[in-house]
Amino acid sequence: MRELYEGIERERTQLRSIVQALPQAVLVLDAQDCIRADNPAACQLLGRAAHHGVAVDDHVLFEVRGRRTPFRELPGRTPDGVITVVSEGGAPVPVEVQQAPLEDGLLLTLSDLRNRLRDQAQLQEARMNAEVAQRAERARGRFLARMSHELRTPLNAIIGYSELLQDDLADPRRLADVARIQSAGTHLLALINDILDLSKVDEGHVELEEEDVSLDSVLVDVRDTLQPLARERGTVLRVSAPVEDVRVDQGKLKQCLFNLAGNAIRYTDHGRVTMRATIDGSEMRIDVEDTGTGIAPEALATLFEPFQQAAGARGGTGLGLSLVKALAERMGGRCTVTSTVGEGSCFSLFLPTDGAPPGL
Repeated sequence: MRELYEGIERERTQLRSIVQALPQAVLVLDAQDCIRADNPAACQLLGRAAHHGVAVDDHVLFEVRGRRTPFRELPGRTPDGVITVVSEGGAPVPVEVQQAPLEDGLLLTLSDLRNRLRDQAQLQEARMNAEVAQRAERARGRFLARMSHELRTPLNAIIGYSELLQDDLADPRRLADVARIQSAGTHLLALINDILDLSKVDEGHVELEEEDVSLDSVLVDVRDTLQPLARERGTVLRVSAPVEDVRVDQGKLKQCLFNLAGNAIRYTDHGRVTMRATIDGSEMRIDVEDTGTGIAPEALATLFEPFQQAAGARGGTGLGLSLVKALAERMGGRCTVTSTVGEGSCFSLFLPTDGAPPGL
């Protein structure tokens, strides 16, 4: 009997320790809804120790949507926290009330919902902020696209008339002035075109026109177009590619390569720029590698963001690389970069050889 009694006491002590350690407020009620026991969490929630033998409605003030409600009339689970308990200090605390029947009474637990509701409010606020940011981004894209269309017409007229003036003028000073006008107009037109292309990708309005093309012929065309720029820099422009057909949007692939190779030439004086293509299964990789100035490590993280340029930028619009990244992703691929200051950079374009996956 003594061993049995000691075993029962141990179990009671263990159960009491568990109840005392629970983070939920616990109230044990008898058959008349009077409080028989509580735990420290209940004392903390109510702001006072429970008065044993007192009816729960005389000790705990429950409110539902701000109105006093008897314990037996409380609704069930309330994730939105409509049930509150008014503590000794008078501060209402949102709680979730749960009941479990006992042999001679009721086990009542009150879970404090303040942290949960605060987290839900913060999450809701974050979602609203994200939605507002997305709407602003879409509005920005539509505005840029509209303005780009409106600006291109007068710019093309400026560039066209400057070309006509160059044919008619003989004064070297006037010719130089017209050349500056034409150069500035051409630069601004390139910026507007990049903005327009980028906004189209952001809005999902870019349609792919995929076809089977020879990979080496694409790289050779890009090389031949950029060769005059490379000669001005005293830079050797090389191409290495397999004679193999791939399915891709040829125009957008060339647009990416013009941006990558053009940047490489711009930052390479009297060096080498190599466009190297390889095919591994269903993926092609095109590396544009140069022996130019290189890019500082701290600039690599933001290099593909719009209007971001590394220190010592040599012209450009700050949109070329972000456009390359967007087009590569639209075609089901990606673009990466590695660089060492003073030694050069390597931009790698990865694309599927059989066209963009469905749904992109």
